[in-house]
Amino acid sequence: MNIKFPEFIGVQFTQRCNLRCKMCFQWGPKGFYRNKKFNLFREEINVEKWYKFFDQISKYKPTIVFWGGEPLLYRDIREIMKYIKSKELRSAMITNGTLLEEYAEDIVSNVDRVAVSLDGPEKINDSIRGKGVFSKVMKGLRKIEKIKKEHMRQLPQLQFLYTITNENYKYIIDFFNYIKDNFDAHSFFFQIAWFHTPQMRKRYKWEMKTFLECDAISCDGWISTNHIGINPEEVEKAFHEIAQSKGSSRLILLDCMRDVKKFLEEPTYTFGYTECAAINERIGILPNGDVVFCTDYPDYILGNIFTQNILDIWYGERAERFRNVLKRRGLFSICSRCSSFYGYDVDYLSRRSARRG
Repeated sequence: MNIKFPEFIGVQFTQRCNLRCKMCFQWGPKGFYRNKKFNLFREEINVEKWYKFFDQISKYKPTIVFWGGEPLLYRDIREIMKYIKSKELRSAMITNGTLLEEYAEDIVSNVDRVAVSLDGPEKINDSIRGKGVFSKVMKGLRKIEKIKKEHMRQLPQLQFLYTITNENYKYIIDFFNYIKDNFDAHSFFFQIAWFHTPQMRKRYKWEMKTFLECDAISCDGWISTNHIGINPEEVEKAFHEIAQSKGSSRLILLDCMRDVKKFLEEPTYTFGYTECAAINERIGILPNGDVVFCTDYPDYILGNIFTQNILDIWYGERAERFRNVLKRRGLFSICSRCSSFYGYDVDYLSRRSARRG
Protein backbone atom coordinates (compact mmCIF):
# COMPACT_ATOMS: atom_id res chain seq x y z
CA MET A 1 0.00 0.00 0.00
CA ASN A 2 1.57 3.26 -1.12
CA ILE A 3 0.44 5.41 1.80
CA LYS A 4 3.00 6.78 4.25
CA PHE A 5 2.46 7.19 7.97
CA PRO A 6 0.47 10.39 8.75
CA GLU A 7 2.47 13.59 8.62
CA PHE A 8 0.12 15.30 11.07
CA ILE A 9 -1.71 13.93 14.07
CA GLY A 10 -4.29 16.24 15.59
CA VAL A 11 -4.95 15.32 19.22
CA GLN A 12 -7.82 16.45 21.39
CA PHE A 13 -6.77 15.69 24.95
CA THR A 14 -10.02 17.31 26.05
CA GLN A 15 -13.19 18.68 24.51
CA ARG A 16 -13.73 21.07 27.38
CA CYS A 17 -13.61 24.79 26.68
CA ASN A 18 -13.80 27.86 28.89
CA LEU A 19 -15.38 30.01 26.15
CA ARG A 20 -18.65 29.90 24.23
CA CYS A 21 -17.83 31.79 21.03
CA LYS A 22 -20.87 32.72 19.00
CA MET A 23 -19.83 31.00 15.76
CA CYS A 24 -18.21 27.90 17.26
CA PHE A 25 -19.32 24.59 15.72
CA GLN A 26 -18.31 22.81 18.94
CA TRP A 27 -19.66 24.90 21.84
CA GLY A 28 -21.53 27.75 20.14
CA PRO A 29 -25.32 28.06 20.38
CA LYS A 30 -25.78 25.14 17.96
CA GLY A 31 -22.48 23.39 18.62
CA PHE A 32 -22.60 19.61 18.32
CA TYR A 33 -20.59 19.05 21.51
CA ARG A 34 -23.78 20.03 23.29
CA ASN A 35 -25.25 16.77 21.99
CA LYS A 36 -24.93 14.17 24.75
CA LYS A 37 -24.23 11.50 22.13
CA PHE A 38 -20.93 13.19 21.41
CA ASN A 39 -19.98 14.42 24.86
CA LEU A 40 -16.60 12.95 25.80
CA PHE A 41 -16.08 15.05 28.95
CA ARG A 42 -15.74 12.02 31.16
CA GLU A 43 -13.49 10.15 28.78
CA GLU A 44 -10.27 12.10 29.16
CA ILE A 45 -7.46 9.57 29.30
CA ASN A 46 -4.69 9.19 31.89
CA VAL A 47 -1.42 10.72 30.75
CA GLU A 48 0.47 7.42 31.06
CA LYS A 49 -1.56 5.95 28.21
CA TRP A 50 -0.74 8.94 26.04
CA TYR A 51 2.95 8.41 26.79
CA LYS A 52 2.73 4.88 25.40
CA PHE A 53 1.10 6.18 22.24
CA PHE A 54 3.82 8.78 21.67
CA ASP A 55 6.43 6.07 22.29
CA GLN A 56 4.78 4.04 19.54
CA ILE A 57 4.75 6.79 16.91
CA SER A 58 7.94 8.72 17.71
CA LYS A 59 10.05 6.88 15.12
CA TYR A 60 7.74 8.15 12.34
CA LYS A 61 8.28 11.80 13.35
CA PRO A 62 4.78 13.20 12.69
CA THR A 63 3.91 16.72 13.78
CA ILE A 64 1.59 16.65 16.79
CA VAL A 65 -1.11 19.31 16.78
CA PHE A 66 -3.08 19.61 19.97
CA TRP A 67 -6.36 21.43 20.07
CA GLY A 68 -9.77 21.04 21.69
CA GLY A 69 -11.97 22.41 23.06
CA GLU A 70 -9.18 24.25 24.78
CA PRO A 71 -6.09 22.02 25.08
CA LEU A 72 -4.66 23.92 28.05
CA LEU A 73 -7.60 22.72 30.15
CA TYR A 74 -6.33 19.14 30.03
CA ARG A 75 -5.14 18.31 33.55
CA ASP A 76 -1.75 16.92 32.48
CA ILE A 77 -1.01 19.26 29.58
CA ARG A 78 2.34 20.34 31.07
CA GLU A 79 3.55 16.76 31.20
CA ILE A 80 2.23 16.12 27.68
CA MET A 81 4.13 19.09 26.23
CA LYS A 82 7.36 18.01 27.90
CA TYR A 83 6.98 14.39 26.85
CA ILE A 84 6.33 15.22 23.19
CA LYS A 85 9.43 17.41 23.25
CA SER A 86 11.47 14.60 24.85
CA LYS A 87 10.50 12.30 21.97
CA GLU A 88 11.88 14.89 19.53
CA LEU A 89 8.51 15.40 17.92
CA ARG A 90 7.48 18.74 16.49
CA SER A 91 4.36 20.18 18.10
CA ALA A 92 1.83 22.92 17.54
CA MET A 93 -1.07 24.14 19.62
CA ILE A 94 -4.37 25.71 18.59
CA THR A 95 -5.72 27.70 21.52
CA ASN A 96 -8.14 30.46 22.46
CA GLY A 97 -5.21 32.06 24.29
CA THR A 98 -6.90 32.74 27.62
CA LEU A 99 -4.50 30.48 29.56
CA LEU A 100 -1.27 31.40 27.77
CA GLU A 101 -0.01 33.50 30.67
CA GLU A 102 -0.29 30.59 33.10
CA TYR A 103 1.46 28.11 30.80
CA ALA A 104 3.90 30.47 29.06
CA GLU A 105 7.10 28.90 30.48
CA ASP A 106 6.04 25.39 29.47
CA ILE A 107 4.97 26.52 26.01
CA VAL A 108 8.21 28.35 25.24
CA SER A 109 10.25 25.38 26.44
CA ASN A 110 8.36 22.71 24.55
CA VAL A 111 6.07 23.89 21.73
CA ASP A 112 7.15 24.88 18.21
CA ARG A 113 4.10 26.88 17.10
CA VAL A 114 1.11 28.43 18.83
CA ALA A 115 -1.96 29.33 16.78
CA VAL A 116 -4.12 31.79 18.70
CA SER A 117 -7.76 32.46 17.82
CA LEU A 118 -8.82 36.09 17.96
CA ASP A 119 -11.64 37.80 16.10
CA GLY A 120 -10.92 41.50 15.95
CA PRO A 121 -9.89 44.49 18.05
CA GLU A 122 -10.73 44.23 21.75
CA LYS A 123 -14.34 45.43 21.67
CA ILE A 124 -15.28 43.30 18.66
CA ASN A 125 -13.37 40.24 19.82
CA ASP A 126 -14.96 40.32 23.26
CA SER A 127 -18.45 40.72 21.84
CA ILE A 128 -17.86 37.39 20.07
CA ARG A 129 -15.67 35.51 22.54
CA GLY A 130 -16.58 37.00 25.90
CA LYS A 131 -15.79 39.98 28.11
CA GLY A 132 -12.15 40.31 29.08
CA VAL A 133 -10.88 37.67 26.65
CA PHE A 134 -8.79 40.01 24.50
CA SER A 135 -6.95 41.43 27.52
CA LYS A 136 -6.16 37.94 28.86
CA VAL A 137 -4.78 36.83 25.50
CA MET A 138 -2.61 39.94 25.17
CA LYS A 139 -1.09 39.34 28.61
CA GLY A 140 -0.32 35.75 27.67
CA LEU A 141 1.26 36.70 24.35
CA ARG A 142 3.41 39.38 25.97
CA LYS A 143 4.64 36.90 28.55
CA ILE A 144 5.54 34.37 25.85
CA GLU A 145 7.48 36.98 23.91
CA LYS A 146 9.20 38.16 27.11
CA ILE A 147 10.34 34.62 27.95
CA LYS A 148 11.48 33.99 24.37
CA LYS A 149 13.60 37.12 24.53
CA GLU A 150 15.08 36.24 27.92
CA HIS A 151 16.05 32.76 26.72
CA MET A 152 16.99 33.96 23.21
CA ARG A 153 14.57 31.51 21.63
CA GLN A 154 12.89 31.77 18.22
CA LEU A 155 10.15 29.33 19.16
CA PRO A 156 7.27 29.05 19.49
CA GLN A 157 6.24 30.84 16.33
CA LEU A 158 2.98 32.75 16.77
CA GLN A 159 0.19 32.31 14.26
CA PHE A 160 -3.08 34.24 14.49
CA LEU A 161 -6.40 32.72 13.44
CA TYR A 162 -9.23 35.09 12.52
CA THR A 163 -12.69 33.67 11.86
CA ILE A 164 -14.56 36.13 9.66
CA THR A 165 -18.25 36.66 10.46
CA ASN A 166 -20.85 39.33 9.84
CA GLU A 167 -19.77 40.94 13.14
CA ASN A 168 -16.07 41.40 12.43
CA TYR A 169 -15.44 41.47 8.66
CA LYS A 170 -14.99 45.23 8.73
CA TYR A 171 -12.12 45.02 11.21
CA ILE A 172 -9.67 42.70 9.40
CA ILE A 173 -7.16 45.46 8.65
CA ASP A 174 -7.40 46.99 12.13
CA PHE A 175 -6.68 43.60 13.67
CA PHE A 176 -3.82 42.80 11.29
CA ASN A 177 -2.09 46.12 11.90
CA TYR A 178 -2.46 45.89 15.67
CA ILE A 179 -0.96 42.41 15.89
CA LYS A 180 1.77 43.18 13.34
CA ASP A 181 2.80 46.30 15.26
CA ASN A 182 2.77 44.69 18.71
CA PHE A 183 3.93 41.10 18.28
CA ASP A 184 6.40 39.02 16.31
CA ALA A 185 3.71 37.31 14.26
CA HIS A 186 4.82 34.40 12.12
CA SER A 187 1.59 34.24 10.11
CA PHE A 188 -2.08 35.20 9.87
CA PHE A 189 -4.88 32.85 8.85
CA PHE A 190 -8.16 34.47 7.75
CA GLN A 191 -11.18 32.31 7.00
CA ILE A 192 -14.90 32.99 6.76
CA ALA A 193 -16.75 30.87 9.30
CA TRP A 194 -17.64 27.54 7.71
CA PHE A 195 -21.34 26.96 7.17
CA HIS A 196 -23.68 24.41 5.61
CA THR A 197 -27.11 24.61 4.08
CA PRO A 198 -29.88 22.36 5.42
CA GLN A 199 -29.72 20.46 2.13
CA MET A 200 -25.98 19.75 2.55
CA ARG A 201 -26.58 18.57 6.09
CA LYS A 202 -29.42 16.28 5.08
CA ARG A 203 -27.46 14.74 2.23
CA TYR A 204 -24.35 14.21 4.37
CA LYS A 205 -26.37 12.30 6.96
CA TRP A 206 -27.77 10.13 4.17
CA GLU A 207 -24.31 9.56 2.65
CA MET A 208 -22.77 8.49 5.92
CA LYS A 209 -25.65 6.15 6.74
CA THR A 210 -25.86 4.66 3.25
CA PHE A 211 -22.19 4.16 2.43
CA LEU A 212 -20.55 3.85 5.85
CA GLU A 213 -23.43 2.74 8.11
CA CYS A 214 -22.66 5.67 10.37
CA ASP A 215 -24.95 8.10 12.18
CA ALA A 216 -23.65 11.63 11.52
CA ILE A 217 -24.28 14.37 14.06
CA SER A 218 -21.24 16.63 13.67
CA CYS A 219 -22.76 18.60 10.80
CA ASP A 220 -25.48 19.86 13.14
CA GLY A 221 -22.97 22.36 14.53
CA TRP A 222 -22.39 24.02 11.18
CA ILE A 223 -25.88 25.35 10.43
CA SER A 224 -25.18 29.03 10.85
CA THR A 225 -26.16 32.56 9.86
CA ASN A 226 -22.83 34.11 10.86
CA HIS A 227 -21.94 34.65 7.20
CA ILE A 228 -25.12 36.48 6.23
CA GLY A 229 -24.41 40.15 5.57
CA ILE A 230 -20.68 39.84 4.93
CA ASN A 231 -19.64 42.16 2.12
CA PRO A 232 -17.34 40.10 -0.15
CA GLU A 233 -15.84 43.13 -1.86
CA GLU A 234 -14.84 44.63 1.48
CA VAL A 235 -13.25 41.38 2.63
CA GLU A 236 -11.28 40.96 -0.59
CA LYS A 237 -10.17 44.59 -0.39
CA ALA A 238 -8.78 43.89 3.08
CA PHE A 239 -6.97 40.78 1.81
CA HIS A 240 -5.49 42.81 -1.03
CA GLU A 241 -4.30 45.54 1.31
CA ILE A 242 -2.61 42.97 3.56
CA ALA A 243 -1.04 41.30 0.53
CA GLN A 244 0.51 44.64 -0.44
CA SER A 245 1.91 45.25 3.04
CA LYS A 246 5.21 44.19 4.57
CA GLY A 247 3.42 41.31 6.23
CA SER A 248 2.20 39.81 2.96
CA SER A 249 4.49 36.77 3.14
CA ARG A 250 2.78 35.80 6.37
CA LEU A 251 -0.76 35.85 5.01
CA ILE A 252 -2.53 32.49 4.81
CA LEU A 253 -5.55 32.34 2.51
CA LEU A 254 -6.96 29.00 1.45
CA ASP A 255 -7.96 28.83 -2.20
CA CYS A 256 -11.62 29.01 -1.20
CA MET A 257 -10.92 32.58 -0.02
CA ARG A 258 -9.67 33.66 -3.45
CA ASP A 259 -13.28 34.31 -4.47
CA VAL A 260 -15.23 35.37 -1.39
CA LYS A 261 -18.46 36.02 -3.28
CA LYS A 262 -18.50 32.48 -4.69
CA PHE A 263 -17.68 31.05 -1.26
CA LEU A 264 -20.67 32.84 0.23
CA GLU A 265 -23.13 32.17 -2.56
CA GLU A 266 -22.18 28.62 -3.63
CA PRO A 267 -21.56 26.52 -0.49
CA THR A 268 -20.97 23.28 -2.41
CA TYR A 269 -18.37 24.75 -4.79
CA THR A 270 -14.91 23.17 -4.29
CA PHE A 271 -12.70 25.69 -6.12
CA GLY A 272 -11.15 23.09 -8.39
CA TYR A 273 -10.39 20.57 -5.63
CA THR A 274 -11.58 17.06 -6.43
CA GLU A 275 -9.85 14.87 -3.86
CA CYS A 276 -9.29 14.89 -0.12
CA ALA A 277 -5.58 14.83 0.67
CA ALA A 278 -6.20 14.52 4.39
CA ILE A 279 -7.10 10.83 4.23
CA ASN A 280 -3.55 10.03 3.12
CA GLU A 281 -1.57 12.38 5.33
CA ARG A 282 -3.31 13.08 8.64
CA ILE A 283 -5.54 11.73 11.37
CA GLY A 284 -7.34 13.11 14.40
CA ILE A 285 -7.57 11.53 17.82
CA LEU A 286 -10.46 12.24 20.19
CA PRO A 287 -10.11 12.45 24.00
CA ASN A 288 -11.07 8.77 24.44
CA GLY A 289 -8.54 7.58 21.87
CA ASP A 290 -10.92 7.17 18.95
CA VAL A 291 -9.27 7.88 15.59
CA VAL A 292 -10.90 9.83 12.74
CA PHE A 293 -9.90 11.21 9.36
CA CYS A 294 -12.19 14.23 9.58
CA THR A 295 -11.33 16.26 12.66
CA ASP A 296 -14.15 18.74 12.00
CA TYR A 297 -16.65 15.97 11.24
CA PRO A 298 -15.60 13.16 13.61
CA ASP A 299 -18.50 10.80 12.92
CA TYR A 300 -16.80 7.77 11.36
CA ILE A 301 -14.43 6.06 13.80
CA LEU A 302 -11.43 4.24 12.34
CA GLY A 303 -10.37 2.57 15.57
CA ASN A 304 -8.97 3.37 19.01
CA ILE A 305 -5.28 3.90 19.84
CA PHE A 306 -5.66 2.47 23.35
CA THR A 307 -6.95 -0.87 22.13
CA GLN A 308 -5.23 -1.14 18.71
CA ASN A 309 -1.87 -0.45 17.14
CA ILE A 310 -1.91 2.81 15.17
CA LEU A 311 -0.59 1.07 12.04
CA ASP A 312 -3.46 -1.42 12.18
CA ILE A 313 -5.84 1.54 12.27
CA TRP A 314 -4.14 3.64 9.57
CA TYR A 315 -3.90 0.72 7.14
CA GLY A 316 -6.94 -1.10 8.48
CA GLU A 317 -10.25 -2.17 6.99
CA ARG A 318 -12.29 0.79 8.24
CA ALA A 319 -9.74 3.32 6.95
CA GLU A 320 -9.63 1.62 3.57
CA ARG A 321 -13.40 1.50 3.41
CA PHE A 322 -13.57 5.26 3.93
CA ARG A 323 -10.88 5.92 1.33
CA ASN A 324 -12.59 3.63 -1.17
CA VAL A 325 -15.98 5.29 -0.73
CA LEU A 326 -14.42 8.65 -1.60
CA LYS A 327 -12.49 7.13 -4.50
CA ARG A 328 -15.54 5.40 -6.01
CA ARG A 329 -18.26 7.97 -5.58
CA GLY A 330 -16.44 11.25 -4.96
CA LEU A 331 -16.56 13.82 -2.21
CA PHE A 332 -19.16 14.02 0.52
CA SER A 333 -21.59 16.90 0.35
CA ILE A 334 -19.90 18.78 3.21
CA CYS A 335 -16.29 18.43 2.00
CA SER A 336 -16.40 21.89 0.45
CA ARG A 337 -16.56 23.27 3.99
CA CYS A 338 -13.40 21.86 5.53
CA SER A 339 -10.00 23.48 6.10
CA SER A 340 -8.18 20.14 5.81
CA PHE A 341 -9.78 19.57 2.40
CA TYR A 342 -8.13 22.77 1.16
CA GLY A 343 -4.81 21.75 2.66
CA TYR A 344 -4.58 23.85 5.82
CA ASP A 345 -2.16 22.68 8.46
CA VAL A 346 0.45 24.23 10.73
CA ASP A 347 3.01 24.18 7.89
CA TYR A 348 0.68 25.58 5.24
CA LEU A 349 2.98 28.36 4.03
CA SER A 350 6.12 26.25 3.64
CA ARG A 351 4.25 23.25 2.24
CA ARG A 352 2.41 25.42 -0.29
CA SER A 353 5.70 26.97 -1.43
CA ALA A 354 7.24 23.53 -1.80
CA ARG A 355 4.30 22.31 -3.91
CA ARG A 356 4.53 25.35 -6.17
CA GLY A 357 8.31 25.20 -6.39
